[in-house]
Amino acid sequence: MRVTITSAVCQSKPNFEALDRLIDHFLSGKHLWDIDDVDAMQASSWLTGDDRVTRRNVEALEKCFVANAQQPTTRMHRIAITVDDRTMAPNHLSTSDALLSLATPAMVIVENEESDGAFLGAMVRAFRRDAVEYAIHERWLELDHAGGYGEIEKRVERYKARNTGPVRLLILADSDRLFPGHESQTYKKILQVCTDHSVPYVLLEKRSIESYLPVEALQRSGRREQYKAYLHLSNPQKDHYRIKSGFSRDRDGTCVVPPEQVALFAHVPPRILDELCGGFGDEAWRLFTTASDAITEDTMKLTCPSNLGELPDLLDQIEALI
Repeated sequence: MRVTITSAVCQSKPNFEALDRLIDHFLSGKHLWDIDDVDAMQASSWLTGDDRVTRRNVEALEKCFVANAQQPTTRMHRIAITVDDRTMAPNHLSTSDALLSLATPAMVIVENEESDGAFLGAMVRAFRRDAVEYAIHERWLELDHAGGYGEIEKRVERYKARNTGPVRLLILADSDRLFPGHESQTYKKILQVCTDHSVPYVLLEKRSIESYLPVEALQRSGRREQYKAYLHLSNPQKDHYRIKSGFSRDRDGTCVVPPEQVALFAHVPPRILDELCGGFGDEAWRLFTTASDAITEDTMKLTCPSNLGELPDLLDQIEALI
C-alpha cells in the first residue's frame, strides 16, 4: 500500500514507537512511504534527536524519498492509507491500526491452495509478473484455501474482522460453466457473496483452471488417446470440456454427454467423444508445474483466443492488492 504519515502524528510522543515499527514495512519494499515534504518530516519531533533509532529512521526517510522517485512502473501500492490522529476507517488509520493493516497480507481466496496456486504461479511466470511472484515468495500475498464455495463467505468475514484497514482481498473461482454463457450454481452463489460483502472477484470464463492448460502442456499428460481427440474440438468445446474426468460411460460402455452439453458437442464424431471419456486425470493440474516451460504468454494467447485480456486482467487485479 501507499502510506502517508501526517505531521500531527509525528508530533505526538505516544505514536513514536508504532511509527518506528512502520519503518520496517517501508524498508522491505512491502509498502511505500509516500512523502510530500521530506524537510518538514525530518524536522518533526519524531525524527529530531540523536539516538540510534532516530538516526535509523532519518536514514530510512531519505532512502524512501529517493527510492520513490525511481519507483518502477507496477500496479503495486495503488491502495492508499493515511496515518493520522483523526481516524476514519478504512483509509484514515491510527498508528496501531495502520500497523495491523500493513502487517496483514493481501489475500486471494481460492477453492484449493495447491492446484489454484499452481495455476496462478504458471500465469505469473508466463506473463512475467515479477512483482507478484516476489510478493508471493515473501508472503505479502497469500492464498487462502476455502475448500469450496460454501466456505468463502466465512473466509471473507474472518479477513474483514481482523483488519481495520482496506480490504485487500480477491475471490478467484472456477465458473463450472457447461456451455458458453451458462450461469452455474457456483457462479450464482459466489456472485451473491461478493456482492453482499463488496469484495472483488474473478470467475474464470472457461470451465475450470485445467481448461487453461495449453495443448503443449496436455501433450505431456501421458493420455495420448484423450490428447489426440482433444485436438479435434473447437475452442468453445475445449473451454467447457471437463479436463479432469472427461465424459463418462454408461453400463454398456457408451459415452455419455451431459444433457446440458449435447448441443455444444452435437457435431463431434462419436469416435472422438468416446476417446474423450476419462479425461486427463484428477492430477492434470500438476501440468502447470511439470510442463511449465510449455506455458508461455504465446501459448496462453493461443489457448484463450476469445478473450486475450482475461489472464492479464486477473494478474492486474492481484498485483493492485499488494
